[in-house]
Amino acid sequence: MNIGKGLKVLLKKKNLTQKELAEKINISETSLSLIMQNKTHPRKETLEIIANSLGVKPELLVILSLEKEDIPDNKKEYYSILWPTIESSLLILLQEES
Repeated sequence: MNIGKGLKVLLKKKNLTQKELAEKINISETSLSLIMQNKTHPRKETLEIIANSLGVKPELLVILSLEKEDIPDNKKEYYSILWPTIESSLLILLQEES
């Protein structure tokens, strides 16, 4: 799972910079940068704060952070087929909420 991947999508949709998000959630830019680069993983509480500050549920951030490697081998074919549609649908929903 790559939380940074999900954050990049949400930051773009919300038209926010990494610096603005760091200030909004009161963590250092360095800490957020490490999360964005997938070098560290936020605690559950931090994940909730980040998601809430972006106006989404933490579960959505987690879903957007999924990668093919997170999927069991026997399900990867389904993931490859379904993921583009799921991701685009989520992004449309996000856009409608804005």
